[in-house]
Amino acid sequence: MDFVPVGNNRYAGSIPQPGTVPELTFFMLPSFQAALQHGMGLSLYCCKDGMNWQLLGSLTGQKTSDVFRTGWPNDSDLTNASEVKIGIAIEPLGDIQKSVGLGSFEVSQRLNEAQFIARDLYRYMESFTQRHHQNGQEYLILPTNCINKWIQRFERKYRRDPTFFMKETT
Repeated sequence: MDFVPVGNNRYAGSIPQPGTVPELTFFMLPSFQAALQHGMGLSLYCCKDGMNWQLLGSLTGQKTSDVFRTGWPNDSDLTNASEVKIGIAIEPLGDIQKSVGLGSFEVSQRLNEAQFIARDLYRYMESFTQRHHQNGQEYLILPTNCINKWIQRFERKYRRDPTFFMKETT
């Protein structure tokens, strides 16, 4: 991908067919060392609609490379999109530290994935629900190896489709 300057310390490029891109690997080249020594870092942004930029993540001297989950294969707006814009900003470390975790796509996506995994576990455990006939209440009665069985099931399904748990099922 080629990045072109779009402003002071800002660069942009495009990724074709973003619906096929689950992750982006982002790293600093050795030539960026001078900027690091002056208290600068890099932030990676994406833009789906041409106007609203969202933080994917940042790199600093302590973290000079990372893999950022995009979530694009599960994003209905991007499934058939022809491209998504990527922006790189060279920013002061203070600005980066303020923005990391606050609106960062990486953080919100991980939370979303954790919620889907927890929902998958709950649905599995729910299959053991039994009705207690004395008072009509439902109790969750689990075998002692329930979690181990769920982990094995989860791993099997994950090997077939790493995004299976992100698909809504009722």
